[in-house]
Amino acid sequence: MGQLYSLYVQDSSVSVLCIKKNRKLFNITSSHTFDIAQLKEFLKDKDNFYLGIEIDEVIDENVDIASDIKNDEIIKKSILQKVSKSISDNRIVSNYYKLFQNLQEKKTTYHIDGIIEKNYFNTLNIVDGLGKIKSSTLSKFSLLCLSKECINEESYFSILAQETKVTVLAIHKKALIFTRINGVSSDDLGIRKIDMAEEINQTIFYVQQQFRDIKFSTIALSGSLAIDEVIAENLYMVTELPVTILYPNTFLLGLKNEQPQEYIIPIGNLFVPRSMQFLPDSLLALRQFEIVKQLLLAASVIALFVTSYLAYDSFSIYYDSLKRHEIIKSNLASKMLGVNTYSQSELSTSLKNLDITEKYLQRHPADIIFALKPLIELQKPELFNWKNKENTQDLEVRFTKSFDSLDALYQFEKFFMNEFRNIDTVFGLTCTTHNDYTQMIFSAVIGSQKERAESHEQPRKRRK
Repeated sequence: MGQLYSLYVQDSSVSVLCIKKNRKLFNITSSHTFDIAQLKEFLKDKDNFYLGIEIDEVIDENVDIASDIKNDEIIKKSILQKVSKSISDNRIVSNYYKLFQNLQEKKTTYHIDGIIEKNYFNTLNIVDGLGKIKSSTLSKFSLLCLSKECINEESYFSILAQETKVTVLAIHKKALIFTRINGVSSDDLGIRKIDMAEEINQTIFYVQQQFRDIKFSTIALSGSLAIDEVIAENLYMVTELPVTILYPNTFLLGLKNEQPQEYIIPIGNLFVPRSMQFLPDSLLALRQFEIVKQLLLAASVIALFVTSYLAYDSFSIYYDSLKRHEIIKSNLASKMLGVNTYSQSELSTSLKNLDITEKYLQRHPADIIFALKPLIELQKPELFNWKNKENTQDLEVRFTKSFDSLDALYQFEKFFMNEFRNIDTVFGLTCTTHNDYTQMIFSAVIGSQKERAESHEQPRKRRK
């Protein structure tokens, strides 16, 4: 596998690990810290980006849904409806996961995390080319995934301390059941350590009160806490829970001793599954486009290789062919005497076949798909039908999308129609909308203009 780059984005700075993967080992070739303004120049002409982002969440809530609901889309819509006050009119990127199931009340508790899409995209744009992003998530999920990779306990706390920030995760059966991220603002290092220890103790006590039926077995420390024995001793005395260190060195090369503690989030980015990533629909469409492009490139390389091989093989036998040149020349001359010739009618038939082939190749659905590319990237079509007739082509492309508010539907419809008007009209396309404003469903059908058959009236004979 080639070089990959894991980034931890927070405020105005970015930590970067340059990594080469060899099976289950990650070799850290270099590490950097950049200001946001310097990052694009460093990442220029690079790809394979894994991002962990520190960004304010607009949604961080637990929601109860009836256990009878099993469909993912319906579950997501139900959750978003219950947290709609937090969303307002903002488009969000969200992710949810199952926490608990109450068999008696027939309810399932889900946790949803959501961030404003516009703010999220502004953060992602620090990378030169969104299609190069392989994984992107919130930093707490990077910490969660690294904790699950290193800690083999049923219920435990994973705590990351940075210069002025403490992240506390409560993990039960590999699921994140509680998160708290809080800043510590003291300039004095000694006071800051005391504040961190107090913040952690209070959070652990709160979680233990909220989840009385869960017995937490250990505390895993990382970041600046991992090398501070005073805080570790304080936590043990107050909580009476064993304290361990989040130690990722077993699958890392290139970082020594405590160095990995400075890059916990970039390391955790490497283990984030698809279910915990935050990828907007437009970014997913762009990723699919990049995959198709790479497949086409691979096919071209294979075709070039095959062609080169055949050319080399032909060249190899060329020398032997020279020896037989006179024999072949004689055989060719004798065979030319018996070569069949085609009549004028056969040549005319062949020419008509070529004309028909050329005519139908002028109309091809790939041309229409390319023309509709801006709309397809905006919303995946629900239906795509195309038929070629004698002088016309029948086209039906249907787009459908559900919304949580009329304003969002209206904004999407306006943007959709504006994109349609910008499309080259050489295909004679039409767009008809059939929106259901009661259900807040956008529906549009793109078709081809029908040629009107000219009416030819037979002249009537005048009676004498």
